[in-house]
Amino acid sequence: AAKAIEDTAFYRYGRLLSRNDVGFDPARFAVTPGHFHEAIDGRERHFPHAMLATATHDHKRGEDVRARLAVLSERPQEWAAAVAKCMRLNAGIRRTINDTAVPSPGDEAMLYQTIVGAWPLELTIGDGAGLSAYTERLSRWLLKATREAKLQTGWIAPDRSYERAADDFLRALFGGQTGALSVLAQFARQIGPAGAINGLAQLVLKLTTPGVPDTYQGTEFWDLSLVDPDNRRAIDYRQREIGLRAMLDPRQCLETWRDGRLKLRVIAGILNLRRRLPDLFRSGDYRPVAVTGPHADHIIAFSRRHDRATMLVVVTRLPSGLFADDGRLTIAREEWRGNELTFSDDDIVGPVAENAFSPGPTRLVSPMPVADVLCHLPFAVTVTRPRGR
Repeated sequence: AAKAIEDTAFYRYGRLLSRNDVGFDPARFAVTPGHFHEAIDGRERHFPHAMLATATHDHKRGEDVRARLAVLSERPQEWAAAVAKCMRLNAGIRRTINDTAVPSPGDEAMLYQTIVGAWPLELTIGDGAGLSAYTERLSRWLLKATREAKLQTGWIAPDRSYERAADDFLRALFGGQTGALSVLAQFARQIGPAGAINGLAQLVLKLTTPGVPDTYQGTEFWDLSLVDPDNRRAIDYRQREIGLRAMLDPRQCLETWRDGRLKLRVIAGILNLRRRLPDLFRSGDYRPVAVTGPHADHIIAFSRRHDRATMLVVVTRLPSGLFADDGRLTIAREEWRGNELTFSDDDIVGPVAENAFSPGPTRLVSPMPVADVLCHLPFAVTVTRPRGR
């Protein structure tokens, strides 16, 4: 499975690279909220204490790279147009060796997805040093990717001429010779906020669904790494310590979400809940919460209950198009108008709950407007518990 599928086929088939990772099925693009709940229910019954991992030392792309690339599935026409434009613009830097285009169309398409998916959040077209550093990371990825695919070159019998020409293509692209880099940078900027919301939803689900969550070293901030050795670079633990000590209100982190402190705050907040309410997270029943309204497919909601402690979790899915293209993560209350959560007393003990990421109590009364839950952040975790817990 590892050598034939993950280390060969996954580098040949690049329709949507967020689906090409360890343990993934690239033919399965998405599931409905209903199918998600069925899968988690199965985990609760059969593997309630199994590991929940979203990044390892061996992943092909970091967890937040995959979250960003998933946005392409919501904007396929725009992405197809961007790729076609880049291929036209880059015709002059593409070489032909032995009647073979370099890079091959498949390698070129995967390169564009990789550039957009892993584009550093702080990187701009005018940052020469930043572009140079990113080019070197991509150069190492490109060599490994083409050798793993074993189509034009390989580890046992490398084709040095193809590899040099492919690397020259990458460097000419980042040298600004064609204008295609601006197209890719702009696309990365446009889908960056939706990708971040996807990443936060993935994070919240990992930390709250049945199982034991694992946080791979360095992923406390945004994980825009590529395959090893890129995902094994040195980690600035000092910055993470500083972020933990600050423990800002998540709403304060919204304006500066690109620095990663929002993600760190979410991890710390939910892990604190797990420490205070271990039985709820270890043994709490998993119960889907019904969502109705025009944007019902954009919400995943569930509760967990153990004894008198209950937790309500709500996250946003398919976020592209739900908020203004202003670079922020805020979704206006108006977008959620007409959407409601419906639950029973068996699902959630109410009516007042503690919101893990907002000050003050949250009233849990069914039916509950989604806008009341997601009024500040694109996710919510609320808890009710017995006195003294």
